[in-house]
Amino acid sequence: MKFLTSTTISLLFALPFLASAAGDKKVKCETTTNQLEYYYGLASCSTFDGHFLSEYVSKSYSQWYTIIQDKYDNGSWKNYRCSSNLPNSAYETISDESCQYTPKASINRHYVEESYDSRTDTTYYAAGVIVAQFTFSDRDGEVQKVEKWVNG
Repeated sequence: MKFLTSTTISLLFALPFLASAAGDKKVKCETTTNQLEYYYGLASCSTFDGHFLSEYVSKSYSQWYTIIQDKYDNGSWKNYRCSSNLPNSAYETISDESCQYTPKASINRHYVEESYDSRTDTTYYAAGVIVAQFTFSDRDGEVQKVEKWVNG
């Protein structure tokens, strides 16, 4: 989504004690609803060496289910596994919201420490001046235009 931004932003000018952010609001939201099938029930199967395993499964999004169980057998614990189809299915309603977003612009102010270049005998910033720094973005597109206005 491409938006044009027209945001009041000052860069490297003294500002009052303000910091602001605008945008990144949801617009043009749509909600879609779908039915998603899931499986449940008693899964049971036998391992290759003849051990019977069973487990109740309350919800799985795959009908094929692998049972994994540790059993104490002949003086030690062994891990057994086998796979089974779940016997029952049902549907659940899933809602999903999809939105576009307005572009986002932020103005942050910070104090500048004096910047003096002794080679040129030039002071670039005086100490205590508040300087604005701006950022802008568009979550679902590309910012096409930024306008900076100072005192109107």
